Amino acid sequence: MELLEKINSLDVSDNWKSKFRTIAEAEPISLGLIQKFKNNVVYKNASLTTKINFLAFFFGIFYYIVKGMWKKGLTLLGIGFVFILIVDVLFGDSISSAAGIGVGALFAAYANIDYYRKMVLGEDFWF
Repeated sequence: MELLEKINSLDVSDNWKSKFRTIAEAEPISLGLIQKFKNNVVYKNASLTTKINFLAFFFGIFYYIVKGMWKKGLTLLGIGFVFILIVDVLFGDSISSAAGIGVGALFAAYANIDYYRKMVLGEDFWF
């Protein structure tokens, strides 16, 4: 089944279908730790809500669980805890509190791509 046909047949909102179409049009090369796209201009010109998920920023692991991506959510949560622990040891409490914002940003930056990977590509992943 062609990718766009699969996106159109998914049981998700039109908003998600639009985000998925934009990601598919950008032609992902790598969706790992560093996201790369063959048609990077399409992704750069996409709306902010296609690139960043604000609900995931605020709800993190809970957002991932609701969307059925608990494995990846636990992985990101673990990375976040290690990051905050390292920052706390190196720089103290005042900066480690701010590092929590970075963990939220991690969830926000990966949520839409991860949901695309789950729904469109059918991936069930740890990382």
